[in-house]
Amino acid sequence: MTGSVASGLVDDAAVLALEAVAARAWPAVESGRLGPWLLRAADGWTGRANSALPMERADDLTVWAPQIEAWYRERRLQPTVAVPTPTFADLERHLFALGWQAGHGGDVMVAPVERVLEADEVAGPAFEILTEPDADWLRAYHYRGGPLPPVALGILRGGAARFARLRIGPETVAVCRLTVDGRYGGIAAMEVAPRHRRHGLARALLRHVAAEAAAGGVQDLWLQVDPDNDAGHALYAGAGFVRHHGYRYIRAAVSRPDTPA
Repeated sequence: MTGSVASGLVDDAAVLALEAVAARAWPAVESGRLGPWLLRAADGWTGRANSALPMERADDLTVWAPQIEAWYRERRLQPTVAVPTPTFADLERHLFALGWQAGHGGDVMVAPVERVLEADEVAGPAFEILTEPDADWLRAYHYRGGPLPPVALGILRGGAARFARLRIGPETVAVCRLTVDGRYGGIAAMEVAPRHRRHGLARALLRHVAAEAAAGGVQDLWLQVDPDNDAGHALYAGAGFVRHHGYRYIRAAVSRPDTPA
């Protein structure tokens, strides 16, 4: 992984490189470039697919704010910028000065694939990897606890994704999504069925997915997790993941009288 992750020192180039990988792994329905910005829209489903992401350093990225705002309002979406930190901490401050407001964010965590493979085997569940999410997989995944809207399937299928699961008999008990991009393997949509939690299934699924990724040439795994998700942080830290960098969504006002909501 670019940058000295073990020592907590990650340079700007490493952050930009991993953010580019993450953007390819979770592709929006509609995207475009505006100078150094990647604009993404997908009917409002997920922050990643509905935010503008800076793809390179620039002297003053906020000069693009009016055009970014117009692009999102034309699509009836709240104008949102994804700000990787600490690389773009100055962008945060400048957006706040323009009246934009902080939203939720996340932590990007990374681990050498060999470290994740050190987990013990869990006897019982059968591991499967799919090229398309079937009905059982989709029923097992709930984004922020809610049902998946129609736009979700196109996003989930993007990024040359594969869909992993553990089954006990006919029941799907744990799922996640894997994308492979050169040396990087991305893990997302991790979920264990409520009545099967605290039995090591999430760690077992991570190990299986790490083996699948390693077979495809992956050297480093990455994922994104809510900063307040203590259980998730404990799981991933136990599997060998460390924090690489953070990100936060900064949003313009919800609407204006002369623009669509």
